[in-house]
Amino acid sequence: MEFGRPYELNDKIKKEYSRGDKRKAVSVVLKDIEERVNEILLTAPSYNELQAIYIARRLFLPNNMP
Repeated sequence: MEFGRPYELNDKIKKEYSRGDKRKAVSVVLKDIEERVNEILLTAPSYNELQAIYIARRLFLPNNMP
């Protein structure tokens, strides 16, 4: 399992939600989450190619990088 950066609601969305515009606030949050998931999502045509990508990443990235 991979993790991205932590998600925090900004004050603008919190105010929108508390004022009653819940649908718009939730829509903005969902869109933001979708964009963040796409940043960390890694797809490959096959399981073997995905494993090769993980191996290459471990070989070429420093230990403190995700």
